Amino acid sequence: MKEKVILCYGDSNTFGYNCENGCRFSKKMRWSGLVGDYLSAFKIIEEGLNNRTLCSLNSDGEKYCGDKYFFDIISRIEQVDILILSLGINDLQSRYNISNIEFQTGLENICSTFISFNSSGKIVITLPPVLTENLFIGSFGSLFAKSSLERSREIREIYLDVARKLNCVIFDPEQFVSVSEIDGLHYDKNAHLRIAKELSSLIKNYLL
Repeated sequence: MKEKVILCYGDSNTFGYNCENGCRFSKKMRWSGLVGDYLSAFKIIEEGLNNRTLCSLNSDGEKYCGDKYFFDIISRIEQVDILILSLGINDLQSRYNISNIEFQTGLENICSTFISFNSSGKIVITLPPVLTENLFIGSFGSLFAKSSLERSREIREIYLDVARKLNCVIFDPEQFVSVSEIDGLHYDKNAHLRIAKELSSLIKNYLL
């Protein structure tokens, strides 16, 4: 029987950025690595990258442009059974100023590309974290504006609309965890563990 595959495609919270020291959580500490312990029947492909955007034109290069680079990723993998998509919070940086329509289009483009390669595959859309005031005492506060805090709440409805439209499953980490008090943007190690547990449970209950 062929091994099933889960692709985790996201930004720094998928990569496992540790805001305590700027390093990366180990595979046994970041959620995208931990899910492999709970879903042992699956091969887990981790494709998280610090500062990756959903659809904004990222000056760091194509790998950092979520919707553009996704085609390269998915075309190199023979079959993906479940896509866990976790992007969008970096698009709230002041330099981008993207519209809600652009958010919606970016999400739909990635989901549609996935479906075109894996017609029987399932998509889990992760809602972006809700930013807190602690963002502005952390290392990345200068990249965002005060309005980014409220916008991080507002864009969640766009994700819900796209999920309903394309029959995707929604996973909301905010039901279980919050971003770290250190930088108001990233999840700490305890949050990663909880996310891995809850996400694995969702997949077992709704997608298997």
